[in-house]
Amino acid sequence: MIKTIYGETSQDVVQYRQGSGLSTEIFNIVVSSERGVGKGRRLVEQVKEDVKEQSKLLYAITRVSNRIALQFYKGIGFRVIARLNEFYRDTNEDGIMLGIDL
Repeated sequence: MIKTIYGETSQDVVQYRQGSGLSTEIFNIVVSSERGVGKGRRLVEQVKEDVKEQSKLLYAITRVSNRIALQFYKGIGFRVIARLNEFYRDTNEDGIMLGIDL
């Protein structure tokens, strides 16, 4: 089931789904135009709080070219788990899976 958490505004949102195992995937995170003020971090912290009893790993997948997302996730403690060859079918671009233990 997809769950959604809203931040300070309806434009700040994170969507995630818990897997059948012990992991949860963040598959969409959006913050309003003010970057660098902690909105994304707070949204991820809310997800961590929501799933900590059911999950051992929180992960996200992003395009290898998405430097902003990679910097964001690494900056809040996520580590690279795997490179996913040609994960994005529209461009055959590789994906990067990043995760953090809960």
